[in-house]
Amino acid sequence: MGRGSKPLTPELVADLSTVLGVPAGTPAALTGVAPPPAAAEPEPSVRGVAELVRDVRRLTDERFGQILDLAETMPRRPCRTDAGA
Repeated sequence: MGRGSKPLTPELVADLSTVLGVPAGTPAALTGVAPPPAAAEPEPSVRGVAELVRDVRRLTDERFGQILDLAETMPRRPCRTDAGA
């Protein structure tokens, strides 16, 4: 994708729109690659993760390092999955 090593597909256009928080038609219009015909609206949890990714990108290197250091000191718990819930 970015450097041309992976072709841009309709599915990637839909994923890109989710991460950017824009309608799928926006990156489709810019790239000329239409989203899949049955591109569903992402679930709220997916939109929440996309928002988190956008927020993290705004952190300075120093602040990001501080957050990583803090995370390393926190106790770890197993991740909850739908299969295990």
